[in-house]
Amino acid sequence: MQPGSRSVEVLIGPADLTVANRLVIEEGEEVISISRIRVADHVPMALEHTNLPAALVSGLEDIDLSVQSLFDRLELKYRIRPTSAEQKISACTQNLRWLSLRGTLLKYLWVCFSKLGFC
Repeated sequence: MQPGSRSVEVLIGPADLTVANRLVIEEGEEVISISRIRVADHVPMALEHTNLPAALVSGLEDIDLSVQSLFDRLELKYRIRPTSAEQKISACTQNLRWLSLRGTLLKYLWVCFSKLGFC
């Protein structure tokens, strides 16, 4: 299977308390929030949300992550190399309306990934 992704939304905004605690930054600091559909052989498999401190990855919001790996970009441009991660997998029932509003086909079984990486 050929892995891939399609960016659905990339936003810059203030970190809420939950995101700030997970990233070990101050509440209100800017974060880049990336929502991507993960695919295998072009078939949607999962919805992935990634939050990164904006101060560490300036300009990341302008990069097309459907043609380049996020982790490759972090390492090559920003010299950030995650060495381990915690990942939570769950059903995406709370995100089905969000996906449909963005024109994504919902005929597939969806799972959500929430990942916290450590450098």
